[in-house]
Amino acid sequence: MSTSPIAPIQVRNPLGHNARAFVVSGSTKTKVPCVQSVSITRQAETVDLTTWDSGGWKKNVPGTKSMTVEMTILKVEGDAIQRYFYDAWRADAPSTIACEFISSENGEGANGLWCVTNIGDEFATNEGIAVKISLESYGEIEEIEASAAPASYEG
Repeated sequence: MSTSPIAPIQVRNPLGHNARAFVVSGSTKTKVPCVQSVSITRQAETVDLTTWDSGGWKKNVPGTKSMTVEMTILKVEGDAIQRYFYDAWRADAPSTIACEFISSENGEGANGLWCVTNIGDEFATNEGIAVKISLESYGEIEEIEASAAPASYEG
């Protein structure tokens, strides 16, 4: 019994999910093709805002320690944007990527610098071959509120 290779996926988001991911370079956003889902997790901490102005009274406010993103994409052979994530993961030194992610769960997002922490094994789905990419925030992250308006992008 012989098997035939799976043809590269040429669709953008076949399931109609509202998950989106972009690689950001200056004012240009390039969409990551075939994003199936984006999950953003925030690790919270309490930030101490005690200052001389507060008369020494301790004031704590909720803050964000770090954020992680798990993104599932359908593999597109030869795609330069998807290759960018693999190259960052395989780099000898930690490599950061400027990205914007919009969650498939609630439409909220995060924008900033990210380190690729893992690229999982490929797995089959009804739509094609998929892979899960994990990223962690690196430095300050801007949170994006849910919006009904679609983002403008290249690609």
